[in-house]
Amino acid sequence: PIDTSSASVTIPLQNNWNLITNPFTTAVLWSDVCALNGLDSSSTKISGFSGAFAFSSTLEPYKGYLYFNNGNALTLRIPFVSSSSPLAKTGSARKAGEWRVDVELNAGGFADRTTSFGVLQGASFGLDSLEYRKPRSFAQIPTVYFGHPEWDNEFSGFAADFRPTVDPLETWKLEVYGKPREPMTLLFNGISEIPAQLKVYLI
Repeated sequence: PIDTSSASVTIPLQNNWNLITNPFTTAVLWSDVCALNGLDSSSTKISGFSGAFAFSSTLEPYKGYLYFNNGNALTLRIPFVSSSSPLAKTGSARKAGEWRVDVELNAGGFADRTTSFGVLQGASFGLDSLEYRKPRSFAQIPTVYFGHPEWDNEFSGFAADFRPTVDPLETWKLEVYGKPREPMTLLFNGISEIPAQLKVYLI
């Protein structure tokens, strides 16, 4: 339904995963959608698919995006905004002691660039607003994620796992899937951000 007073369209939601779209002919910033719906755009993500899942900061017209309805809301409003709206900033300055590593998996012409870990202020050692779920891959498309059934037994794959500190040792367990016997490459972008007094091992 179209809300003419706020120039928005309301999309009905179900619990957990939803396939949503932008019904307008111009792109809509996801941060504008979050602002209209009272969501935190830094922890609420949408995923598009173009050969592999990737997080998106923009809802392009008529394209489908996966959205995890974590708050069990009944609806999501999509605002109509001018096509001249500036793009949202994708990152922010790091505070002292913070670091982030982005994991990229490449295999068979596919790339998964939606997985991150690190140390951030405001994080906890369990599930919090900085962690977000990973869309499930279909067929044998390669994917990498953090498995946390203790956080959510039904949707246990997470694209982010941030901790408040490393003292004295922290372990992040990555789960990597792809076609059997197909070569895969893992890239870790941001290793240089890790404080020099820490050592990093891939096992």
